[in-house]
Amino acid sequence: MHCLLNFLLRLLSILSHSSPASYLLFVVRFLNGVGVGLAGSGSGTGVGVVDMFDVGLPANARLANLSSRGFIGTGDGILIGGFFAGPQTAAVTGVVFRAIGPSLSNFGVPQPMQDPTIEIHNSNGDVIASNDDWQSTQKSEIEAVGLAPSDSRESAILMRNFDPGPYTAIVRGKNNTVGVGLVEIYDVQQ
Repeated sequence: MHCLLNFLLRLLSILSHSSPASYLLFVVRFLNGVGVGLAGSGSGTGVGVVDMFDVGLPANARLANLSSRGFIGTGDGILIGGFFAGPQTAAVTGVVFRAIGPSLSNFGVPQPMQDPTIEIHNSNGDVIASNDDWQSTQKSEIEAVGLAPSDSRESAILMRNFDPGPYTAIVRGKNNTVGVGLVEIYDVQQ
């Protein structure tokens, strides 16, 4: 029997209009899980944050992946995804981080990022891993867990055995290119 992940959803709105009417949060329940979305009300734009928390450790109930799609510009116009490695699971957690761009065109996404790069930062802000073009490092390991990006220009990193604490994935365009990208974080069972 599928065990639905219990979670607490907290929304911090940093939209250009901070009133609740300026954003739309929607939760969709699928057969095998839950999806959450955030959109500007009407044609509103801005920056928003959606946080999901695993509030317990019931058997076979772990958050499987997080992803976010957005326009990636230059300078501070980056795409950010993150997770917190808890003290009870950090030492046995494996994670694949991916920066997807070119393959988004296969799904009709306009202006896909043509060459995304990814950096992983620890709680001190230090870069602890980075990748440009996933096949340049860890190709066989990423293929073995079944999470190889479909385009060689996309980026991916496999990391295992974290220290407890927060981690951040930052996606940018190589050589300051711009476009729509996707940051993904997958839990890889060890």
